Amino acid sequence: MDSGLTASRFARYAQPQELLEEWRRVGYHTDALIGPMIFARLQQTPQRVAVVDGERRITCGELVAQAAALASAFQAAGVGRGDVVSWQVPNWWEALVVALASWRVGAVNNPVLMIYREHELRQIFGDLRPAVVVAPPRFRRTDHQQLLDAVLEELGHAPRLRVGVRGGDRRWTPLTDLLVAKPAPQTHGIDPGDPCVVAYTSGTTAGAKGVVVDHRGLVAETRQMRDVWGLAWQDRTFMPAPLAHLTGLTVGLTVPFSAGASVALMDIWDPEAAVPLIEREQCVLSSGTPTFLEEIVSQYERRGEQTSCLRQYSVGGAAVPPSLIERSEAAGVGAFRCYGMTEHLSATIPNRGMPIEVRRDTDGPVAPGTEISCVDEEGRVLAPGVPGEIRVRGPERMLAYIGEGDNDGVLDPAEGWFSTGDIGAVDGDGCLRIMGRIKDIINRGGEKFSAREMEDVICRHPVVRQAAVVPVPDARYGEVPVAFVVLVEGAELPASDALAEFVQGQGLAKQKTPTGWTRIDALPITPFGKVKKHELVERLTGASA
Repeated sequence: MDSGLTASRFARYAQPQELLEEWRRVGYHTDALIGPMIFARLQQTPQRVAVVDGERRITCGELVAQAAALASAFQAAGVGRGDVVSWQVPNWWEALVVALASWRVGAVNNPVLMIYREHELRQIFGDLRPAVVVAPPRFRRTDHQQLLDAVLEELGHAPRLRVGVRGGDRRWTPLTDLLVAKPAPQTHGIDPGDPCVVAYTSGTTAGAKGVVVDHRGLVAETRQMRDVWGLAWQDRTFMPAPLAHLTGLTVGLTVPFSAGASVALMDIWDPEAAVPLIEREQCVLSSGTPTFLEEIVSQYERRGEQTSCLRQYSVGGAAVPPSLIERSEAAGVGAFRCYGMTEHLSATIPNRGMPIEVRRDTDGPVAPGTEISCVDEEGRVLAPGVPGEIRVRGPERMLAYIGEGDNDGVLDPAEGWFSTGDIGAVDGDGCLRIMGRIKDIINRGGEKFSAREMEDVICRHPVVRQAAVVPVPDARYGEVPVAFVVLVEGAELPASDALAEFVQGQGLAKQKTPTGWTRIDALPITPFGKVKKHELVERLTGASA
């Protein structure tokens, strides 16, 4: 039995009616559906290139025709409103066709990260019981179709359709066979409050959670990004981060296509290939974590170029050292910090037109229509400028987590707040400053310090490219900070005393100085560039973190 994900299932988590009415009155919420909105824009310029995928170039007309044909195959298999289409596909043009076809029939997209294996797939398919599964036979030494078959058999679930991308065995219908069907008309009767995406969080600190996003929220998010960043029909975005993440799905699909613009995809991250691709295709916008940005900037620095066409880069998802924004500016990449999460993608939304002090030292102004409040450990609202746990609510907020219990203590149905678990404050200019995560705090003898604060200071050292500070057990203080650092090419790790002297010379309290320093070639990261700090702790302690 399939899930039937429709608006009524999540009614109990709806935001307060007065907020919904206000967002509709001012235009943040409309009755637009994400699929028809994008199809209408693509159809206006059928000859223009929509997607660059390696040597393959797909026009807007081809994309529309292929998505409409696949939608017809979905309808023939009985797939429609509220059914789930799970796709574990790399950053290939076919992923965009699957996403658009799903929305055309009123189905719910469930993009699945390529790194997910039996454990995560068992949870996702158990939660959603997908009507369609889509995957390639092999990608980076993994047979994904075989993997999905095994999990589905274990769960006793048989999807109505298994679609093979770029090959497959007899159980999987080749996507190419389905793209010759007579195009299907757009399905009607879809509620703008219906779910259109279920995206699973990366689970860097806990198990992955299914985030349910409706049409109204995704349309509002798409329009906001497009308008604040000033994306136009002649522009092209660059997307190396997974399309299976909500950032990838917006910056790689909904934002450019809603503007009549296009996207250049990269399926395997390669910084040495990224910059030539960006310049060849004249990509003007990208978004990702500090890891991606730092490696792009390093390539420009090696090339000695200061005329990058990448005029805007929205960087978030992890701590952003101020020095990285300065290096980006010097390399011609207009980078800016931002703050958001899968549950509320843009809580702040700056652009390159803002002063570098705002882009470097804050996470940007609160997004239009969004509210942020900070509370103490007792849940009391703090005065402006006083740091506390950040709560957000706005027109882009998720409907809910798919798992009922995951919403407890996180969503406030009475007032619409989502509790983020992050620590920060909104300053007098309406800009947010993130101090770190509640779980990314180091408790040294009762004194609590932000790991992010330490990382920002360490990254000011001239030989340090990246830094991650983690807590390790200590007999006297309970826990103390230890730093892992990635150095610039050819540099040697300075002595511990010299490093300690440097950070204290930057004004960092002695108690916040790392007690140990470890050089590492590369920080362990998720596909989005978030640092897996639990793996760093395990390296030091030899125990599960």
